[in-house]
Amino acid sequence: VSTDANADNIIINDNFSNNSIITISDGQYLELVRCSAIAFEKVPQNIFEGKTISDGMYKVGYHIPAGEYKVTSNGNGYYCVYPNSLQQDIITNDNFTGSKYVSVSDGQYLELVRCTLVTE
Repeated sequence: VSTDANADNIIINDNFSNNSIITISDGQYLELVRCSAIAFEKVPQNIFEGKTISDGMYKVGYHIPAGEYKVTSNGNGYYCVYPNSLQQDIITNDNFTGSKYVSVSDGQYLELVRCTLVTE
């Protein structure tokens, strides 16, 4: 996402393997490579099979309930909690191996990379 057609002023630049959530405003430019975009309100709330979720970005209170979760790495894991889908102003994040705990609140966004979160 950038403010100009030449992408000289990048606002959001994301590489992801499953899904991501971004906010785009009028007048901004979106470039997609090897992916597609779906309006957030068209994505079902219950997109998970089973009790775990892995790589991707999830809205707390929409995809998962607020709470504290155990996150287990698949190699070198990474998680990040954002206050919104602008992917700025990180609340907390960590590169880790093994397991960690992360607390999330309604309205926050949780990004998981090379790790798994148990939902129950």
